[in-house]
Amino acid sequence: MGLIAATAILSAGILTGMRGYGRQSFPQNPYNMCPLDKPMFDGWFASGQPSLNGRVVPADSLGLDTSTNQNFYRWSYQMFLWLTSPTGTRIDKDGKPTTLRTFFSPGFYDVSSKGADGMRVMTPYGAGTPHFGLRTGKPGPDNLPAVFDRQGHRLKVVRAQLSAHRRPIVKLANGKAVEIAKIKTLAGEAAQLLDTNGHTLQKLSAPVSRTVQMVTIGGHRAFVNAAGQVVPTETGQADGSVQLTQKGALVYYSIAVNDLYAYFLTMTDPSTSKTDTYFPTTPAQLQQVLDYGRKHGKTFTNPEALTVEVKAAWVSVAAVAHPENYMTMVATVPIYKAVSPTQWSPTGKSESIRLALVGLHVVGSSKGHPEMLWASFEHFDNAPNDSFAYLASDKSTQTWPRSTAPVSGGSWLFSANGATSGLNVAKAKVGGPKNESIVSPTTAPIGPGTAIRFTPFGAANDVPPNQKDSVAESNSQILSLNQNVAKLMPGGDLRNQYHFLGCTWTNGGVVPTTPYPGTVIGTSYLSNSTMETFTQKTGNSKTMGIFYGCMFCHDTNTTSVSHIFTDTRPLVLAAQRP
Repeated sequence: MGLIAATAILSAGILTGMRGYGRQSFPQNPYNMCPLDKPMFDGWFASGQPSLNGRVVPADSLGLDTSTNQNFYRWSYQMFLWLTSPTGTRIDKDGKPTTLRTFFSPGFYDVSSKGADGMRVMTPYGAGTPHFGLRTGKPGPDNLPAVFDRQGHRLKVVRAQLSAHRRPIVKLANGKAVEIAKIKTLAGEAAQLLDTNGHTLQKLSAPVSRTVQMVTIGGHRAFVNAAGQVVPTETGQADGSVQLTQKGALVYYSIAVNDLYAYFLTMTDPSTSKTDTYFPTTPAQLQQVLDYGRKHGKTFTNPEALTVEVKAAWVSVAAVAHPENYMTMVATVPIYKAVSPTQWSPTGKSESIRLALVGLHVVGSSKGHPEMLWASFEHFDNAPNDSFAYLASDKSTQTWPRSTAPVSGGSWLFSANGATSGLNVAKAKVGGPKNESIVSPTTAPIGPGTAIRFTPFGAANDVPPNQKDSVAESNSQILSLNQNVAKLMPGGDLRNQYHFLGCTWTNGGVVPTTPYPGTVIGTSYLSNSTMETFTQKTGNSKTMGIFYGCMFCHDTNTTSVSHIFTDTRPLVLAAQRP
């Protein structure tokens, strides 16, 4: 395997065809494994040809050709360009014009954080300033953590019962119920559970079942199997960690859904449904939603896109070096006050500020795929990539080196320049009284971490990401598509400032299975440095442990694959209002 020396990066012509490359370095000679010809690209635009800030139409999700992985990747990029297409302008609360983008304009709904009743609310964009919040722990099904044993098997989690003293109770192998008084966490090992007499529960010696009880005390968490043994686990999603920029600015998150998603949820009403439901993937299923909408006077904007969910990460424009290189919008965010170096408490007040888009997940159902397709994009200036393999234009396998030093000067938004240690370690999390404050996970002051993408395009260096492609082939598909779009996209368009990381789904739309990748296909080890920052492993080799991708936690093909579906209130439609 050839190694390209870091000193050759600039001489390799990294600027060619990579508008908006920012601080990233990429090989400019990937084998063109994901072609995109001009007639196809022209067809993405509503006008029939690319234009600066031109409107892109959504991919035909209902007619998606699912015969090749490349078609899923082209779907991803077209959907991104559609969702971020300018749709008009407005003067916002800061007195400045905002370019409205498809995913935060009429036709899409802002999905709130959970209220006091544990439910979210959908509000159409344009009906006031949306409210964005911090990242909190992203659970698996039934709002319980997504947890895996060290061999990569998904575990079913149930909550431990509580004693009269509000302490968790677990059962031992002899059937005796034990009240747990304390959890000790040990670096690199399973937690220790101590009962009220100070005795330690035994660690797992052999698998008993894949159902575990979740035991929580004082912010610490452990999992116990049916024999009363503590199970060494890997958590598959964010644990409430809070991300900050290198200058200490908080990262905020938003969720939006399209009108078809909102009306399908309302029609289904998951709060009353007693059976599993599936997102529409066929003409007949789509027609049911269209008919329901028609009864309520609704005309859908782009029904061919099917159901779409958009997750976005934002920072204050004051935190970025060149705000003109970001898509922006105004939103209301909570205000925190530092009461100590290790705790920032909410003031109960909020402010409306202009935010810059730094990361985006594009999620949607498509023909034959109710588990949804999970695509990811980032701004070029966020964080560096670890090394990765790719196929060069001569079809030889090459390795592109880790690029922690920005090639164009300046600094990364989420990483210290040249950092080699402490990578993807959270230095802040949600905690404190009522779990509403920002606290340090250690005794060190709250501060920014150092982010890196260990699997830059969803493939570890020594683990094939899917059943069809080698590591180098998969990476080259993403690299070449990014390059092809960059060559065809008009210069000066802000969408050039973001790049595609990959997309993952299951083979034939079936339920995801573990050990990974199982039935998962595409760029299965996908992580975004703004949304899965702290769930990545410590390197890009299998020896570093289990790799997580989107479908570790979104592990079904029912509507529960969308973790907001069951806890979002249906719309109150005109015919239902008093």
